[in-house]
Amino acid sequence: MSQQLFSRSLSNSMVKSSPECAPSVEEVISNQDLLFEILLRVPVRSLMCLILVSKQWLSLITSNSFSILHRRRRRTTAIFLHSEFLLMKGYEHMKFIHLDLDCVNKNKNHRKFSSDNNPFRSSTFSHDPFYPKGVCVVQSCHGLLLCRSGILVSKVNHHQGLFYYYVYNPTTNQVVTIDRIWDSKIAIHASVLCYEPAKAPYFKVVFCVNISPEHNPKQRQIEIYTSETGTWKVSNLVPAPGLFTCYCAYFEGCIYWLTEENTMCSYDVNEERQSTLPKPPRRRKFRLIRRYLYFGESAGHLHLAEVLPCATSLDVYELNCDRSGWFLKYEVDLTRLAKVFPEMTNNKRTIDDEYAFAVLSLVRRREDFNEDSVLVLEIPGKVIVYNLVDQTCKVVWNFCEAKNARLWLCGIHKAMDYIESLARVTTGSACS
Repeated sequence: MSQQLFSRSLSNSMVKSSPECAPSVEEVISNQDLLFEILLRVPVRSLMCLILVSKQWLSLITSNSFSILHRRRRRTTAIFLHSEFLLMKGYEHMKFIHLDLDCVNKNKNHRKFSSDNNPFRSSTFSHDPFYPKGVCVVQSCHGLLLCRSGILVSKVNHHQGLFYYYVYNPTTNQVVTIDRIWDSKIAIHASVLCYEPAKAPYFKVVFCVNISPEHNPKQRQIEIYTSETGTWKVSNLVPAPGLFTCYCAYFEGCIYWLTEENTMCSYDVNEERQSTLPKPPRRRKFRLIRRYLYFGESAGHLHLAEVLPCATSLDVYELNCDRSGWFLKYEVDLTRLAKVFPEMTNNKRTIDDEYAFAVLSLVRRREDFNEDSVLVLEIPGKVIVYNLVDQTCKVVWNFCEAKNARLWLCGIHKAMDYIESLARVTTGSACS
């Protein structure tokens, strides 16, 4: 049946071609190389149906080489927006928001985060002994999500304060539990998913923990879980002091952390080696407290966004290719943006001369060989997409009516990029 549908679709696409030069559907399907190229352009959810056509198609679509090449054609099309603050209060804490302008209308129909409308399915975590609907998304990495059981929900009775971590593919709805039960006496300062499908079909999860009951910063250690073997390892490396563990990003084999000093710490996951590099240089001579609003990777680029008190621009830096330093990549005129969205200056939650907003994500992308990168921002009552090239903006989500935006608190949400992925999430075997 699937092959008949595929053949009919393929035949329709050939109608415009002349009969003399158009190959038959059978010839196309039997040509392995041509079929490979056609399937690379098919969305993941359609591919999940096409694997039922034949064993040949199943083998081709699930191969590691196909998965890697198909992943390179995918880009961030949406974000998962969640808030641990709302989860603690017992409110709906997760939203799925389309970013592409031709899909924004779908957001209006997906006000409820239900399994029917969105790729994240809370029912997948039904085995969680605490609260399946309260699972938090900690991080996204090349289509996979690192999740944690929502133990912060006050109405849930927890057994000895334990909790669980998961790695989840929302596209294929596959999940694997990290096989360690964490005791509440252990403070987990950071958890980072490390996954590079172009290099290996396995993932690692790195935890920065404190095993001291008094949470002595000198007793931090790094523990690494490897999906290839399903085993744990305690690193001999002691984390550098003064880490801002809330600001960390995985980029090309290394985890980057901001520190309290004017430096950045880099941890090589495979070599278990630590090094430092400078933070972006100050653009203004006077010394003011730098407020970091975003730190993350997109399409092979590492970015750091900051704003100074009373500043009129948001500065976005990018790490050099040789990782020797930073350069200013984008500059967003906040004054101009506030003229379009006056709620940024009429907010009672911010002090005078400051703009009310938060950076949710930076998505690097190209369209017809031209850059089409966007910045996803939360402003009072809304989520907007700001195009960094042509400086246009579009509202993609409304939290509340304009009259209630004056009391809106920006910064309680975190965004995780959604990228369609064929990755098979398993332990002890390939997850390609």
